[in-house]
Amino acid sequence: ELIAGLKKQPDRVVTNLKSNRVTFRNLKLPTRDKKAIQSSVRFEIEDDLPFEEDQLIYDWVNLGSVGVETAIHVAATLKSNVAEYLALLGDSGMEPDILTTEASAYRALFKKISSGLAITDRPVMLVNLGHERTTIYVQHNGNPVLCREIAWGSREITLALSKRYNLTIDAAEKAKIESGFVLPLSQMEQVSEEQRDFASSVYECLGSLIRDVKQADLSSKTVTAQRVGSIYLSGPTALLPGLSATFSEELKISTHILRPLSSLGESRVTYSEQTDVRFPLALGLALAATSPERSALINLRKKEFAKSSGGSSLNISAISKPMQTLSVAMVLAILILYGQSTMIDLQMKDASSSLEKATRNYFAGIAPGTLKNYLANT
Repeated sequence: ELIAGLKKQPDRVVTNLKSNRVTFRNLKLPTRDKKAIQSSVRFEIEDDLPFEEDQLIYDWVNLGSVGVETAIHVAATLKSNVAEYLALLGDSGMEPDILTTEASAYRALFKKISSGLAITDRPVMLVNLGHERTTIYVQHNGNPVLCREIAWGSREITLALSKRYNLTIDAAEKAKIESGFVLPLSQMEQVSEEQRDFASSVYECLGSLIRDVKQADLSSKTVTAQRVGSIYLSGPTALLPGLSATFSEELKISTHILRPLSSLGESRVTYSEQTDVRFPLALGLALAATSPERSALINLRKKEFAKSSGGSSLNISAISKPMQTLSVAMVLAILILYGQSTMIDLQMKDASSSLEKATRNYFAGIAPGTLKNYLANT
């Protein structure tokens, strides 16, 4: 419906499989040869995943080489996942050009906006808070470490408020958006009993979310030997007053609200917080497909899932006006050149006539044949 409602259809469509449908690995291989890397990737995939090779589709990208060693990022999924998702999109009239992963999108996003963030040499985490699901992404030194989806969403807060204050779901959602807040435990005693009761109701909802974030931090440490250095929250719930402070206190990790649109170095547009926190994934997908990071973009639209060539056929109507303009320009250029050539010929004839007349006057009585030979050799 979104694409159908656009005045101009997009030139390209880039989308992603959910992180719970994809697995990825970062590998270091002792070779820079592309064929050797391809063989090694196939071996690693077959060895790691409990599926037959003909059930899988995967893609890999080169993350860089040091000496003879190459670091690569591999993403794999079941072919059935790709087929189901493409069929779902096809039913909606969409045929994406690129089918990538959330990890690829978030990697491109952080690559682009990292200069405006408080990112250190330690791993960085993004917690994208959705209404029913939340995605946790961690990267280190510019490369994905983990990307997982958990069964927690801001709807948990709405349900808790509805139950605690006997509100309808709509009324509870409105209360959460318009006047909701949470407090770290260290601040609970500093507010009124009514405020403490409300904040406690929200705080209790965050328990499972915080546990999952802690688990992601531990998983990241297993891979990188370091704890996460900073956490960025996105999604509308990231703006819940007190949420960043609660994360910082519970996790002992500096936590901030991610404003990706405002963090773009080239952007001179000011966005509201409500707009800025909503689109980290969409912005990451766009950046991954159009920026220099495109060479490091996983694309699962390959082999039997490759987009048909018909999708990129030449659009004659789209270029008819430019071609007409070019034709007119060429005709004008020819006419101008012809006019200039004619004028030069006339000028040359006038010059020759004047020279002949002047020579005849100077050499009185000269024969016409002699005059012609003289002018030809002058």
